[in-house]
Amino acid sequence: MGALFKAYNLVNEHKKAVLIDELVSLGVTGDGGVSLDNLEYSELKRMLVMEKVRRGL
Repeated sequence: MGALFKAYNLVNEHKKAVLIDELVSLGVTGDGGVSLDNLEYSELKRMLVMEKVRRGL
């Protein structure tokens, strides 16, 4: 069971890293002074969607 939990966490951290990389490539570095690294996956996803909508991508 521990291996499954570790794999799940690894996948989630990778998903966050991909979102952070995409946000940084769009010029987003944080949310109101909060570093992207400190945000949850759902917040990162929301920020990415909003930025894409704002840019018309």
